[in-house]
This record gives sequence, C-alpha cells and structure tokens, in this order.
Amino acid sequence: MKLEYTLLLLLMVIIPTASLTATAVSYDTVSIRLDNPQFCTYNDDVRLQTLTFLALHQWEKELTLEHPVNWNTGLISVDSIDWNRCNVVIQFVDNVENPLDLGKTDLNSQDALITIPLYFEGKRLPTQDLLNSLTHEVGHSMGLGHYDSGIPNDKDSIMSPQFEPFKSIILEIGMIDIMKMIETYPEGFQ
Repeated sequence: MKLEYTLLLLLMVIIPTASLTATAVSYDTVSIRLDNPQFCTYNDDVRLQTLTFLALHQWEKELTLEHPVNWNTGLISVDSIDWNRCNVVIQFVDNVENPLDLGKTDLNSQDALITIPLYFEGKRLPTQDLLNSLTHEVGHSMGLGHYDSGIPNDKDSIMSPQFEPFKSIILEIGMIDIMKMIETYPEGFQ
C-alpha cells in the first residue's frame, strides 16, 4: 500500500511538471518548390566540389532509404556562369553580408542561390562546418524551413537554426527532416 501511495504521489508531481515544461515544436516549409532540382557549382576547388557532392548525396541516400522514389539531384560543375543547365546555384565566398550567417539561400519561383562563406569572424571555417552549412542550405533550397523544437542547440534536425562554428560537430539529417521532405515531395522529384 505504501508503494502504491508513493507512486501516486510521484505521478501527481511529475505529470503536471512535465506538462508545464513541454515545448512547442515547429517545422516550417517555404512556399517555393523546385520539382527537379539541378545543382551547379563553379568552384574549381576539389575539396569544395567534394563537399557539395557529399551534401547532396547525404540527402539522396537518407530519403531513398526511407521512401524509395526518385530523389536524384544532378550536380553540374560549370567553368563559367552558364546557369541554364541548373536551377540551384551553389557559390562559395570569402564572407557574407551578415557576419553571423554561416550560409544563405535565396529562393524564387524558378531557382535558388546558395551562398556559403569560407570564413567566419576572419577565421577559415573547418571542413565539417562547411559540410553542415551546405547540407542545411540544400534543405532550404528543396523547400524546408527551420525546425525548432524549443530546445537550444537541438541536434535532431539538420534544419535547426542553431549552429556553433569551430566545434566541428557532425550534424546529420534527422528523421524529422526526412519525413518533412517526404511530406513536401510525396512522389519524390519529378
């Protein structure tokens, strides 16, 4: 009897406390949807081309494992500004306008421009940080907004807006990202 009474008291304390600390989860999408994303980069740095390939391949692999339809994204390396062959352009720059941005995606109804800075506060970003930023911005170019669980530095989603540079933390595409992408593109890319 004493054990049942203790459990009942614990439940009376824990349940109300848990409901008071619950956080709101939000995951936005953007209104623009590119049905067949073709990515271009014009950087001749092999390391940056490889990172671009890895970010795209990571999305394709995770999506295909969960929902086997067409998730193929084309990656074209162009020598000049010949963007007629793609609708998502990835550019690497030394710095961006807002020094707090670790990446930026500009979208319109036809195409997207992803800008990834190579430096943050005057220091060259490590390779893992560039890959994290690039994978995050590719998610934006395919229609995903930011995921907000209400938990600071939540690592459940590559689309979480918090990201600390120079920690070389490996951020991965989470199941929540995959489900949101499948919701956005139920038949995959056309």
